[in-house]
Amino acid sequence: MTNKDQFFKITLIVAIILLSILIYLVINGKSKTISAPYYAVYLKTGDLYFGQLKKFFNSYTLTRVYVLQRDQNGEFSVQKFDQAVYQPEDRLILNKDNIIWLTEIQDNSPLISILEGKQATTVSPTTLLPEVPTSSPNLP
Repeated sequence: MTNKDQFFKITLIVAIILLSILIYLVINGKSKTISAPYYAVYLKTGDLYFGQLKKFFNSYTLTRVYVLQRDQNGEFSVQKFDQAVYQPEDRLILNKDNIIWLTEIQDNSPLISILEGKQATTVSPTTLLPEVPTSSPNLP
């Protein structure tokens, strides 16, 4: 094998590696935040999550995640997901089949100040949301 053949093989390997990196970066660039800064996502489990929603091809990821919780007194609180006892990552990869609905949270919603860390996480039910069902509805 000549030096010219070795040089060609090394150049080809480097080109393939660089092309792979470029393709990876382009694909990740297609992972974009959906137009609004925050979304509410209601799942079949009855859980309601809030955060920044990204769509990558056919999958959804929620970041800066908060979860709506209700205590025994009927008070709602919005808790930062990554502060749970088991210390999860601040990211949820959502199974599209388990999403019942998702909706953009309007900029003037009182929830925005909570999601941006400007307000306490306990709110009255009438301030935040109407009654949230605890079980998933019957789907066709």
